[in-house]
Amino acid sequence: MDMAHREYYWHVHHHWVMYIFMITSFAVFGYGVYKKIMQWKALKPANERFGDIVGRAVKMAVETVMQRRVRRKLMPGVFHSMIFWSFIMLAITTAILTVEIDVTKPLLGLTFFKGNLYLAVSFLADIAGFFLVVGLAIAIIRRYVMKPKTLQTDWQNAYMLGLLLFIALGGFVLEGLRIQFAGDPWSAYSPFGFAVSKAMGVFSEASVPVVYPLVWWTHALATFALIASLPYTKFFHILLIPANYMFSNDKPKGSLQREDLEELFSRDDVEEFNFGHTTAKDLTWKNALDLDACLECGRCEEACPVSQCGYPLVPRKVVQSLKKSLYKMYEAQEKAKAGGDGAKAEGEEGAAEQQPLELEPFIGDVLDEHGLWLCRTCRACMEVCPAMIEHIDQLVEVRRSEVMMNGRLPADAKNALKALEQRGNPFGPQQGRLNWIKGEMPDIIDAGGETDVLFWLGCVANYDQAKQHIAENMMAIMRAAGVKFAMLGDNETCCGDPARCLGDENVFQSLAKNQVEILNSIKFNRIVVICPHCLNSLKNEFSQFGGKYEVVHHGQFLNELIEQGKIKLNKEVAGKVVYHDPCYLSRYAGQTKQPRSVVKSIKGVTAIEPKNKCADSFCCGAGGGNYFMDMDLDVPGDERLNVRRAKELANTGADTIAVACPYCMQMIEDGVKLIEMEEKLKLKDISTLVVQAMGIEVKPAAPAVVDAPAQTELAKVEK
Repeated sequence: MDMAHREYYWHVHHHWVMYIFMITSFAVFGYGVYKKIMQWKALKPANERFGDIVGRAVKMAVETVMQRRVRRKLMPGVFHSMIFWSFIMLAITTAILTVEIDVTKPLLGLTFFKGNLYLAVSFLADIAGFFLVVGLAIAIIRRYVMKPKTLQTDWQNAYMLGLLLFIALGGFVLEGLRIQFAGDPWSAYSPFGFAVSKAMGVFSEASVPVVYPLVWWTHALATFALIASLPYTKFFHILLIPANYMFSNDKPKGSLQREDLEELFSRDDVEEFNFGHTTAKDLTWKNALDLDACLECGRCEEACPVSQCGYPLVPRKVVQSLKKSLYKMYEAQEKAKAGGDGAKAEGEEGAAEQQPLELEPFIGDVLDEHGLWLCRTCRACMEVCPAMIEHIDQLVEVRRSEVMMNGRLPADAKNALKALEQRGNPFGPQQGRLNWIKGEMPDIIDAGGETDVLFWLGCVANYDQAKQHIAENMMAIMRAAGVKFAMLGDNETCCGDPARCLGDENVFQSLAKNQVEILNSIKFNRIVVICPHCLNSLKNEFSQFGGKYEVVHHGQFLNELIEQGKIKLNKEVAGKVVYHDPCYLSRYAGQTKQPRSVVKSIKGVTAIEPKNKCADSFCCGAGGGNYFMDMDLDVPGDERLNVRRAKELANTGADTIAVACPYCMQMIEDGVKLIEMEEKLKLKDISTLVVQAMGIEVKPAAPAVVDAPAQTELAKVEK
């Protein structure tokens, strides 16, 4: 038997004409790419996205090949992976054929696509073609039969899916005709092509010289049409998503992009100050890449707790609205340019170009003024987005514009920001922050002082009497473990998270710089925090202002003490405990195992998991500054976020909810009361469980003085 091989261009004449179509298609494709790059180039720079090019390239390659983000959801992950990997294999096969037929064979007289290589590639290509058809069929059924409510469909979907299916089936028809009428002793290595060949008997042998080249040319032209049209449809995401992987944020998840306002104000080369995003002209090229990369798959909508509870904030719609506004600006620029060229031709040098573009403001014309403030910055949308779109960053930029340029924000938020600016915290008097402590006072560290652990209290655990026991618990535990710790006392102010999320960069940066100066004046090994929001600010945001510290959440710290044997959990604490993952601890900091390990270390505890857990946890509703305002009461929705979460936790059959965030404790406690489960379901910080398991007694705190908007969710509803 001869060495395995294939006859090329069977019944196809003048195949060189194909290259005319190929070059044309790539030229059309290239022009589309060029035009897109020019559009991005005209936008504001994002120079921070060019650091560590090698590392970024590796990340892009790994994410693109492994499809990990796509595969987080079963059905879309399966069919998308089928289509992607099959397409790659078929592209490799086509490249091998092209190189041999039109390069090595005519120029060097060398043939290499034969023997075992031919058999292996033929088999893999045949399997790939089958999976491509199956993947496309699943995608079509899901989109047009199952019709998930979050999946948006337009002509582009039908065009691309139909064209891909036409190309895939055309390839099998060509293979089937060749096997049926030319014969192929190696057809066993093309099982699906061989199966199709049995159906090709409907053609007579005399018709094959006409039918085969007709199908071949149609197949080729459809492929070139696919290539040429990519930059002009939303399926450009095939290239844009890898590019978005390449230029994704390489900083910690909770680190927002910003300019140092103090440095900006001191510069002489800045003619006009503008903070945040007011119109499309304020976007950076990376913002535009985000918008262009959107698949409209609806995963962000499915994950967003605000969307799930029926409120008018849908991440997908936000992205698409911003994208439409951006494209309107492109059109206006093209018209202005065309008008300017006409004016120049008539001798009116640049008259039209000097006319400022009238761009629609994001708030009012593009985004809902109420919906903007509903975002909890919980990162659920960003965690599931297969395109790595930075939804939160875009929304915070719009908030910055509203707050700092227009002075528009909800009244409750304005009060909280005013309190932050005037006294350094949103709750009460700054002096005598620790007056509530009844037991042994902790060491207060001043400039030049030194300690092992700096215990960062946070505002909620300091001013809210119902949360002060968390701090008392931690101090008692550290003393029992022999940990040398100290606190800042009156020198500790708010970490700035509320101002950061609400868009008041001036207040945030002022607080951050003040705290960094104080922290840098003392010596310590690590900072232990109670609040995940403090964890994010101190660890991920303060570094932008010269404050680089080892910061650990008390859940992680407790787990370390238990594992190191520094504290003993000898007393049994019987009960069924369900742990609620705070968004800023699970999705931002990636800490889901440590708090669970603490709970599971306690004797007598039966740990139960809720429906939404770990990185897929459901937000309590406090983030994004919403702890200090209540947009839920002003905007119609189906169900409050904390009520939805309280129901999920109650449905586990647990008798205790373990929490690791003072914000979450307040929100879920109110949710439990609103569903009238407070007699059956108790809330405990994980430190309380540890104290009970250690068998130590913690003295209750004295009442705190609170005169800022610290009303509970329940009180808001009742009012």
